[in-house]
Amino acid sequence: MWLKTNECEEVFVTLSALSDFVQKVNNEIYYWKWVFIAIHNLVQGSMVVALRKTDGFGPLKESSEKK
Repeated sequence: MWLKTNECEEVFVTLSALSDFVQKVNNEIYYWKWVFIAIHNLVQGSMVVALRKTDGFGPLKESSEKK
């Protein structure tokens, strides 16, 4: 069994998770840890989407991209 995802889906799912974590912070302060992890993942994923193809290669190998 494999997890399949893509760059755009990763950003949207992380944004949704971030929203959930922020709401949970009111009841459990420990969720701040997950808020910061989600923010980091969201920024990194957004940068991958924004920079995709600007270097001539993209985030994937050409053979993988063709598939």
